[in-house]
Amino acid sequence: MKVAIIEEDSSYIERLRKAAEPYSWDIEFFNSSSDFGKAKLDQFDVIISDFNLSFINGRNLIKSISYKTSAQIFLMSGKNDSFAEEDIQNERIKGLIDKSNTENVIDHIKYADTKIRIKKLIEKEQNKLDDMMKSTNGYILEKRKVF
Repeated sequence: MKVAIIEEDSSYIERLRKAAEPYSWDIEFFNSSSDFGKAKLDQFDVIISDFNLSFINGRNLIKSISYKTSAQIFLMSGKNDSFAEEDIQNERIKGLIDKSNTENVIDHIKYADTKIRIKKLIEKEQNKLDDMMKSTNGYILEKRKVF
């Protein structure tokens, strides 16, 4: 799983890097929104942006990329008053992270990782079922919705 984290505080990046060491995630850190702007969005499964960035706030960054990627998007801030109702209602934002504790960020990445793994397993099983239904020993099976 490939993760992008946009965070300008280099000491916080180091704390996150250390907290994520036990996991096998491929995390790319961006020190600015302009550095992140040069990246190919389709390579990321998860994008986490700090709310308080220099040139553009995280909310506006997410608005500018949200329909260009299928990645799970999270917004983080160390200030509780940074988030607004519009962030809560934004269907592309999968979570708001209080970054005062790096474990909060790690927990959200774990959540996204689990969700992505489950989705891939379901797709794999669905493909097996579709293949089986197309033809089994010359019989055509009718596909019925299970749920």
